[in-house]
Amino acid sequence: MMRSGFKSSYEATLTSDASGNWGCGAFTSGGGWFQLKWPDSWRDTNIMVKELLPTVLALVLWGHRWAGKLVRCRCDNAAAVALVNSGTSKCEMAMHLLRSAFIFLAMHDVTLWEGAYSRGGGRKCGCSGLASCGRER
Repeated sequence: MMRSGFKSSYEATLTSDASGNWGCGAFTSGGGWFQLKWPDSWRDTNIMVKELLPTVLALVLWGHRWAGKLVRCRCDNAAAVALVNSGTSKCEMAMHLLRSAFIFLAMHDVTLWEGAYSRGGGRKCGCSGLASCGRER
């Protein structure tokens, strides 16, 4: 579902971001967007999971629009990008989100290429890597 080398260009772009305290959001090259505020119960949820959630929600919302397409997904969290590209994690919540993403990718025959980008002057990810599933740092 996340293959490379079979198409020459991206047919859609999804850009997402999440904050540790406020919430997350995403927008697509097709003009769609959303934002949501974290519930209090997510206060101590790992930032890698918080960064992954808007990508999964975008697949739920717009996956049908991307049927058969190669979608470039931009995320500023290197751990979340590595998680999506590897397809595995020791974090139970991250794996639940990944499995949900894979279902929507398969349902709509979407190929997702997750890539990291750095915002100018932005701070690097505070996660310790794929095995991290603790509190934010």
